[in-house]
Amino acid sequence: NVRAEPEEHIIQRLRAAKPDLTVFTSSSTVRNMVDILGQEDGKKMLQESVVAVLGPITANTAESFGKRAEILPKESTIASLIEEIRRYFCRSCST
Repeated sequence: NVRAEPEEHIIQRLRAAKPDLTVFTSSSTVRNMVDILGQEDGKKMLQESVVAVLGPITANTAESFGKRAEILPKESTIASLIEEIRRYFCRSCST
C-alpha cells in the first residue's frame, strides 16, 4: 500500500480528461488517488467516472468521498470484479 508518485504530466492528463472507469482494489487506493489529485480534483474524478471496487470496505471509502460505486462484485476477488465490469459495460452482449 505504498502511495505512487506519478509524474506531473500524468496528473495533468487525469485532471483534463477523466477516465470512463476507475478501479479500486483497496481503501488506500481510493485515498491515495484523492490525495495525489487533491481533494477537489479527486472527488470530481470519482463523480465523473464509473467506479468499480473490489469489496464493501473499499465501497465505503469511495462513498466517504461522495461516490457510490456502480460496480461491486458479490465476491471480493479479482476474477469477480473483472466479470462485474464486463457485465456492466456489456449488458447486451452474449455471455
